[in-house]
Order: sequence, then structure tokens, then C-alpha cells
Amino acid sequence: METERLEICSSYYELTSCIGNDTLDNEGRIYSFVINPEDLPVNGSQNVTETKSLEFTGNSIPYNIYPKGLYELGGKTTEILKVLKAALMLHNLTIISIPSGTIKLVNKNESSNNLITIDSADIIEFKRKRLNRSIPEVSTLDTLLGDVSILKSIVLEYYEEFFSMTWELTTIIDNLSKYTISLFDKIQTSGVQYRVTGIQRDPKADEYKIKAWEL
Repeated sequence: METERLEICSSYYELTSCIGNDTLDNEGRIYSFVINPEDLPVNGSQNVTETKSLEFTGNSIPYNIYPKGLYELGGKTTEILKVLKAALMLHNLTIISIPSGTIKLVNKNESSNNLITIDSADIIEFKRKRLNRSIPEVSTLDTLLGDVSILKSIVLEYYEEFFSMTWELTTIIDNLSKYTISLFDKIQTSGVQYRVTGIQRDPKADEYKIKAWEL
């Protein structure tokens, strides 16, 4: 990406197709950029050594991430879990375990999970409140290679919006044998859907204790 950008910048006077709005296709992602016609020479094209900064707009979340020190011989190693945490934060992902013991990587905005309708007669307790979650500590991204200041601002803006619209349900559901509910499933009651974010099974009381986010 950087190489292509510099090639475009170094010869921008001769690229008449770049005047005004244009796009760059890199690794299947489209970026748009703008060159002001006023910056072009008045007497036709000419050879220059100056580079021109271009402002690109598009998906700024990288396909690949690299830990700090990756190219430094003898440098400090970066803890794998810190890099994993940064990757999860960038893509709003989480890791869960399903009853079979399988570990799954899932998106918190996933909408294709199983939908289980709960009969109102089986709901023993029902509490709904706005979820006032703290904004993630974006210093986690400092473990990545390069300048992550722009990524930090994007991540902060995203999570501020994400959590500002979140309501949490705390409920107790009767009858374990009637419902097969797993972490991250969707449940529905009174026409409203929720995503299960926490679940406890109580065989003695024959009930589920569930926390879920309203969708």
C-alpha cells in the first residue's frame, strides 16, 4: 500500500487521470483520493522530485497486523496474548466456549445465531437496564507495529457508539430440558431479541441464569 501510494505521489503531475476524485484498488479494497487541479503545473507536465501527500478514505482496519519489534533483531519480543487482544478489539470480536468444549471466535455484531423463543410463563425474573460499560483501553493497540494513533481514534469512536445503544437483560428462565441455550445464542421474548453474553445452568433449581444484550 505504501509503495503504491509513493509511486502515485512521485509522479502525480503526469497522472492526468488523478485530477479531482479518483480511486486506488489495493488488495481488493478501494481507496479514494483527491488531487487539487490548482497544484498542477501551468505549462504542461514536468519532471519533479517532490512528493505530494494524498488523503485516502476507505476501510482503515488492516487485513494483517504485526507486533512491535517484528523486524528488530535482538529486540524485545511481544506477548502473543497482547497481540490477540489488539486483534479482537480492532474487529469487535470475542472468544467463547460452547458446551461441547469447542472454542469459537465470534463477532459481537453477528446476527445469524440461533434464535430461541422463550415462553413468558417460563420467565421467573426479568430485569432490563442500560449498559454503562467503560470504553476499552486503546493502549492495547500500542503493541502493534507502526503509528496506531489513527486506529485508536477510530476504535474509540466505534465503541462509544456501540456501547451507547446497548441495553442489558438479566433474567432467570425455568425448565432446562425445554430450552437448549448456549453462549451467544439469540433469545426472544415479548417480540424483543437479545444476544446471550453470560449463562449459568442450575440443575438443582432447573433454571438458566442469563445475561444478554438487546438487539
